[in-house]
Order: sequence, then C-alpha cells, then structure tokens
Amino acid sequence: MTHAEYRDAAIAKLRAAGMKIATGSRSAAIVTAIEKLTGREYGYRRDHVALVRLFVDGPAESKVKPAAFRAMCQEPRPRLAEINAAQPPMRTPCGTGNERELSKGLVR
Repeated sequence: MTHAEYRDAAIAKLRAAGMKIATGSRSAAIVTAIEKLTGREYGYRRDHVALVRLFVDGPAESKVKPAAFRAMCQEPRPRLAEINAAQPPMRTPCGTGNERELSKGLVR
C-alpha cells in the first residue's frame, strides 16, 4: 500500500470509531486523531508515516520467543574433595586478618 492508501484507510478506521476527520487530512492531523482515540501521545518528532501504518495494520507479531525454563541445579565439582583436602592450614604469624587490624599488635 502507498502512503495515501494508508492515510485513507486510517481515516476510514477513525470514522468507524466515531471520530470526525476530513477526507484529505494530512498525516499530522491523522496522528493527532489517533492520539485522542488511543490516549497515547506520540509527540511531534516521531515518524507520522510509521504511526499511521501501525494504526492501520496493528502491531506485528514478534519472532522472538522466550527461552525455555531451565531450573538451576548445582552439580558437584568432580575434584572438590581432593582440592579441599590439599589446602594448607590458614594461619599467619601474627594472627588472622590484614596488617591494619589490631589483632597483629600494630597500632597505626
């Protein structure tokens, strides 16, 4: 369809909804009538041609589908017991923590 045909179809659809609009109306007037009918403001900087086509054709169906649900499951690591057994003892010469803690006896 050409843009003129889309405008005519939009005018016919607006008239069917009870709006009064002239036959040769410009796209801005059609978009204003669509805003009043739907209750949404599209603004003046938007593409009027796309808005008229969207009003006539309706929103297109999306090809994107949500991914299938996969439950989270934690599998045990294969060498976890071996790695935990090989850890050195967690000791420091001056106690635990970093050097700014008072447990090391350092006052700064």
